[in-house]
Amino acid sequence: MWVLPEEDFTEMGGKNRSWLEIKIDILNSGDLTVDEVAGFVADFFQKPAEQRGRIIRVYEESDDSIGLSRLKAALKSLGVEAEISVGSFSDRFWEQEWKKHLKPLYVGEGILVRPSWLSVEGHENRTEIVIDPGMAFGTGHHETTLLCLQWLDDFCGGQKVKNRSLLDVGTGSGILAITAAKLGFDPVVSLDIDPEAVNVAAGNVALNDVESKVLLIAGDIGSLKRRFDVIMANIQAEVLKEMAHRFVSLVRRGPQSFVVLSGVLDFQYEDVISAYESSGFRFEKSNRLGEWCLIAFKPPFDEA
Repeated sequence: MWVLPEEDFTEMGGKNRSWLEIKIDILNSGDLTVDEVAGFVADFFQKPAEQRGRIIRVYEESDDSIGLSRLKAALKSLGVEAEISVGSFSDRFWEQEWKKHLKPLYVGEGILVRPSWLSVEGHENRTEIVIDPGMAFGTGHHETTLLCLQWLDDFCGGQKVKNRSLLDVGTGSGILAITAAKLGFDPVVSLDIDPEAVNVAAGNVALNDVESKVLLIAGDIGSLKRRFDVIMANIQAEVLKEMAHRFVSLVRRGPQSFVVLSGVLDFQYEDVISAYESSGFRFEKSNRLGEWCLIAFKPPFDEA
């Protein structure tokens, strides 16, 4: 089951829309690394880049002038010198590009993520997740998503969880919600402010036969009225900080309750921890891949 906003966007997947691709070749990033620059402009969709020092951002062509202006302003504010080139392509081209890059992904001891067009044998002891990313973020290969998958694998310890709910904030392709559902979380509420992401995620939920466990919502967390054992949010660090006080009323109090945050770069780590501890959350642990961090918190002691 999944919930849509009032406007109907079910036909979006049937269009062969045009998208604008912006390539940013970093000439001088100052004191920042390329990953840190990417973190600042990560409100654009991202596509695999084969060359070190290049960031590629993609968005719908109808918004090209606004997006390009925003991107240039963001780079200027960072003091980054870069060469920007612009091109366009269709949905169908995008799908073909993903097929060139995506390979099966083995996570920990218990999870296998594969694209739908590839079959993998000999993985009977792993939970298999099948993903068609479409235009949404989340294939498992990016460090931020991989960190979340690793946390889920560690949390479950090779066993199916029971009587545990999970909220996935910023679902993208739906990969984390689907993984959680297959690992036993029920219900799983999966939320994204981007209707296209929800559309893609709905297809992946059906592909993995977990419709009965996953509720997809196009909107923000303001519509939620219940608490969850685990809240997982893989989004920009600045947005994560803003959500700290809102997660207080959404996470259940208990020894197996957690708020798990990803999408945090090394230089943003302390600020995110400070924002959550100020809201009463208790730091539990952190994991790192490259310059990206996952931070897990226990809920506040109070019953607010």
